[in-house]
Amino acid sequence: MELLLDWFAAFSVGVLAYLAYRKFYLKRLEQQIQQVLQEHVQKFLAESVHSIKEEQHDGVTFWYDEHSGAFLAQGADEVQLIENIKSRFPSHIFVKEGAGVLARDTGWAWEETVKVESII
Repeated sequence: MELLLDWFAAFSVGVLAYLAYRKFYLKRLEQQIQQVLQEHVQKFLAESVHSIKEEQHDGVTFWYDEHSGAFLAQGADEVQLIENIKSRFPSHIFVKEGAGVLARDTGWAWEETVKVESII
């Protein structure tokens, strides 16, 4: 009987150690997944969301990415600019101060407020 109790106690300690390890492992795995997800979201936003800086030269309007300075589009008017943006960046999102958000999901028309779920 004493041997059975010793075996049961050892087994119980083993199960508790396994459960503690599993809890620690799952918590660590969850942290790693959150970190990877956050990195992917940041990369997506950096590559796909552009804040527009507008310049005009000799009657032509130029749009640049405000943060990177990358050229986005040029045109004689906003209709031409949006057509150029649509063809070059069909799945990107554009933000312009005072105009709002421009994207495929806004019908390529400026919207002041947009639900994030409708864009992503």
